[in-house]
Amino acid sequence: MGDVPEDDDGARHKADQELVEFLAAHGFAGPAYTRFAEEMAAYALAVLTAWLHTGMIFVRCAEKGIKLPRPPTGTWSKDDQLELALETVAVAIRSFQQHLRSGRWDPGKGASLRTFFIGHCTYQFPDTYKKWLRAFDGIRSPDSGLDERWPDSRPGPEDLMADRDQADRALASLPDHTLRAALVLTSLGYNHAEIAELIGEDATARSVEGALYRFRRKRGERS
Repeated sequence: MGDVPEDDDGARHKADQELVEFLAAHGFAGPAYTRFAEEMAAYALAVLTAWLHTGMIFVRCAEKGIKLPRPPTGTWSKDDQLELALETVAVAIRSFQQHLRSGRWDPGKGASLRTFFIGHCTYQFPDTYKKWLRAFDGIRSPDSGLDERWPDSRPGPEDLMADRDQADRALASLPDHTLRAALVLTSLGYNHAEIAELIGEDATARSVEGALYRFRRKRGERS
């Protein structure tokens, strides 16, 4: 998926179409689809982490007619944001498979597979966010306004470039490839034992669980 420059739209759409045709020939299952899903999840995780940090996710939802309340006072740590990103991607990647099988992605409409999947994640985010909100007392009404700290206008080209830069930095900032793989596989619904088996390198279910716990705890301490 990374062999075609992102700014070469024609080549990207052609490559995406050929990829979907290949995956369809294999029933959107098996090792090829698993690798595809892992790459999509890793990209979406980076994008959503950046959007949650800046509040841009609320603008994206508002553009789709979904107005969400702000987080309760005293919340919204980096750990909260990571958990929401992981859960949103986990839900989205499962339903995305059905979307591809039913032909919902149309290369003729101009969106790359990555852009289409990010849009799908955006639609999945509100339910995940509302479930997260219900864990706190005294939440605001779902029709309350957006937090004044966050942008409320349609993003321009500079914002889009900043989003991409932040997403790239967020993904690259994960400490090592093992933890990065564990986070992505968690978002895909794998349990700790399955993740350890896939990662190899003497990983165990306990070591995977410990690595994820320490990472989330460290993120919470820095927020």
